Amino acid sequence: MEITKAIDRISELPESILHNVMSFLTYKHVVQASVLSKTWLKAWLTYPVFEFEFDGKFYWLFDRSQNQKEFLETTLRHREKLKDKYMNKFTLDMEFYHLFDDPEFATIVERWIYHAVECNVREFKLENEDSDMSWYFLPQIIYSAKSINMLELINCGLGLPKCKVKLDSLRKLYLSHVYADDEVLQDLIAGCPMIEDLSLCKCRGITNLELFNLGKLREIKLWRNSELVRVSIKELDDVHSIVICPDQDNNIFCDIVINSCKSLKCLELSKTFIEDEWLRILITKLPQLEYLLIEDCELNSIRILSSSLETLVIYGCKMVTAIEIETPNLGKITFVGRNVDVIIPGVVRQIRASLLFGVKHVKFISSRPYMGSTISKILDGLLCIAPHAETISIELDNSNKSYFKFSYKNKIDCCARETATCYKSFPDSRWQHCIKEVEIENTKVLEKGFSIARCSNEGNIVERYVLRDEEIMEKTSNLKGLSVRKENVNRHKTFDF
Repeated sequence: MEITKAIDRISELPESILHNVMSFLTYKHVVQASVLSKTWLKAWLTYPVFEFEFDGKFYWLFDRSQNQKEFLETTLRHREKLKDKYMNKFTLDMEFYHLFDDPEFATIVERWIYHAVECNVREFKLENEDSDMSWYFLPQIIYSAKSINMLELINCGLGLPKCKVKLDSLRKLYLSHVYADDEVLQDLIAGCPMIEDLSLCKCRGITNLELFNLGKLREIKLWRNSELVRVSIKELDDVHSIVICPDQDNNIFCDIVINSCKSLKCLELSKTFIEDEWLRILITKLPQLEYLLIEDCELNSIRILSSSLETLVIYGCKMVTAIEIETPNLGKITFVGRNVDVIIPGVVRQIRASLLFGVKHVKFISSRPYMGSTISKILDGLLCIAPHAETISIELDNSNKSYFKFSYKNKIDCCARETATCYKSFPDSRWQHCIKEVEIENTKVLEKGFSIARCSNEGNIVERYVLRDEEIMEKTSNLKGLSVRKENVNRHKTFDF
């Protein structure tokens, strides 16, 4: 019997094709493939992506006796010998003690950074684990890396540039747990004329941030920078998203100025010391705003007038006692709070217009019990505020969740019966007659350690109903929250009346 010898045709492929194959693999699998043959090893050494994490994932594949430092040194020497030097992505995740306990190791890391810049790296990420208030300061060459379009630094330090910053291609700048003072950061941002995405998360040393004259900037995220006391965002006509969350744990007031951001579509303000009137005026100056989130802000009342707003999220804001909304295009609203009551008296219904007419999706979460109020009364109030909503979600006391999905009768039939009153400004309760069907899902969240056989929805008790009738609200009056009884488990009911 003739035995045919296997031929490794993949290794005969051109290096460019092998690189293309590698692009579909995780970097761990790329490194593993390098031990298959000399061809694959060479392809890996010339592969324009380098990622290394100091958790023993990669270096042991070559020589179990090598330590991390030797692996980096050996790999770097091979790459430095290449004639065509090009690097698309460089990622180095290192441990803090290597840099400060071993000067030789720190020198190798610096050589890698120089090598990446000389190879015209496009994406650069350097992460230092467990810095504990001490930072590894990057070499000055990072400020003149003209090819970089994405720079991400974690637990590092940035010193004052000794020459003009020239990051001409940089579009994304992500700094997390980075130390940089105001002058360093302003010089850095000023040297990035093409920047589109800026994120500063838990950075130190930054007290005053001014963003202006950045025509390409689209997204700004400022998250819990503990020393930041002033933010000024002015004349950024093309910015689309702003997220601001000062570090309120340190009780530091952060003055926020947002001016001439006419293209802003998304605004998130979390844990900020802002005033009621400041927020009202700001919203009126944002003609394209579509998404607004207000979380844990020290506000007494919220008044929002916007013809463009589509989604509104109000979360936490414990001091709020009144909310006034005039948003004709609002399609979704989520409210999580304690002090705002949604039970609307009948007299008020006759004289006040529906606040959220046209809203399709409503989510209501309350951490306080509504004493004496059934879920149906809360639902009735929400439908009064937002008549003809398609879905309503109610969560009370973190234990009972009710979800309602409505379908309505043909508008012509409804209007013929009610002379179109339910579609006008004064809803009363006449919109009830327009409901054709409502699907209800009621969930009881079980306490920790509680177990019942055959529980659905990850151990919770779920009841599902479908109601059809003009007296739907009357038939939902028994929805007061589920009790934990075995007969409720996995129960699905359909009621036709």
